[in-house]
Formats: sequence, C-alpha cells, structure tokens
Amino acid sequence: MSEYNAYEALAPIYDDFMDNISYDTWFSYIHVLLMNNGIKRGTVLDLGCGTGEVTWRLDRAGYESIGLDISSEMLEKAREKCPDTLFIQQDMREMELFGTVEAVVSICDSMNYLVERRDFIEVLKRVNNYLEKDGIFIFDLKTIHFFEKTVGNRVIADNRINATVIWDNEYNEKTYINTSDITLFTRTEGEYYRKSEEVHVQRAYTLEDVQSMIQEAGLELVSLYKAFTGEKATEECDRVYFVLREGFQEGKLYV
Repeated sequence: MSEYNAYEALAPIYDDFMDNISYDTWFSYIHVLLMNNGIKRGTVLDLGCGTGEVTWRLDRAGYESIGLDISSEMLEKAREKCPDTLFIQQDMREMELFGTVEAVVSICDSMNYLVERRDFIEVLKRVNNYLEKDGIFIFDLKTIHFFEKTVGNRVIADNRINATVIWDNEYNEKTYINTSDITLFTRTEGEYYRKSEEVHVQRAYTLEDVQSMIQEAGLELVSLYKAFTGEKATEECDRVYFVLREGFQEGKLYV
C-alpha cells in the first residue's frame, strides 16, 4: 500500500459515481452504534476517510473528527468539504496519531484493501494503541459472498455526462482476492476525453478469520452485524459491521 496509487484518477469524479450511496443512512447507522456503545462526544478518527463524506457528518453530529487516508487526491476533496478538520495522509498500516481518540470508524470497505493478514492485524493493533480506555472501533467489510455472487469476474460500466468508468473484476476463489482493473474516460474540452487506468485490489475474509485477528490484536469483539441492521451477521451477508472495544496491549499509549 505504500506504492498505492488507487484513486489518483478516480478521486475528482468519485463523489459523482457514489451518488447511489445514501451516506446519511450509512452515517445514521454508525452514529447509533457509537451512541449505543457510549461514544456520545469526543474525538473520532475516520480511517480511510476518502473524500470526507463521513468525516463532515461526524463534525455535524458534534464530534471532533480527524480524517486519515493514503490518497492525497481523495484528501484534497475532503479538505474542500471540511476546511477546519485535521486530515492526515498516511498508510493505515503505519498510522501515527498525536494522541488517543474515543473512537475509530472505517467504512466503505477500506479494510478490504488490506490483502495480507499480517497487515490487517497491524492496523487492528495500531487502532487499539490509539483508542482511549473503553474506546470503540467500528468497521465494515465486504464478504466472500459479495465478491463471489455480486462482483467477481464481472465487467461493470457506468456512463455519465462527463465521465465513464469501467470496472473489470477478477475474483480468485482460492485467495479471496478481487482485482479490479478500472478504466476511466474523463471529459476534458469539448468532445475530448482523457483515458486513465487504475488497479484496485481487495480481499475478503471469513468471519471466523477476522475474529481470530481481532483476538490476536488484543481487541474485544462487542458485536457483529449484518450491515444496517441489528441482525447477527452470517457468511451469506454482502456487507458486515464489526464493533470492537479497546483491549489491553503491553506498551499501549495513553495520554
């Protein structure tokens, strides 16, 4: 991920192509999870914040938000929405904050970009290190079921007035890795379009494996939900939400 250039070309048009996502609904769900777990105020880190759609909603809900993302292009868009918010450009595997936070949230499958198990565990450990005592980490994941039944080995095209995006997906059922070769045609002047290409690589994990990594990282699993519901998650869900609580870790940072 240090050499990661995904979203370099996609960032300027990302919000246009995400207009099918109801961020208000998504955030309302996260907000309820935060409130139900005692996080009613304080500092919340938006991990993999992208263009800041959740970050500014955290601000609006009364939290002091911080956004962290590896993509400078996505952060540029986020800063336009939240000019007074602290944004940090970092690889989440190398995350370093100035102090602890009451909660961390990571949505829109940012954690699926951690394709190595050791990297997933490293991020969990770093989140644990920066969580206040009894702090909460909420994140979502797209599942094996989603990649197998919805995206895997399919070509998806989305044509808009000023841009066209084509996702060519290849899913490996043995490694659970989905590779998306993305081709963008973006209008420049008149009838001319600029062609750009990106590669996005994501991995799905079994729910059992994720729970094992959570335990190894020293965090406590509080809840595991089918997305946007209070129902218990299963492997047949397309997207799941994990709610974790801060746990003991030798040498853990408290300020």
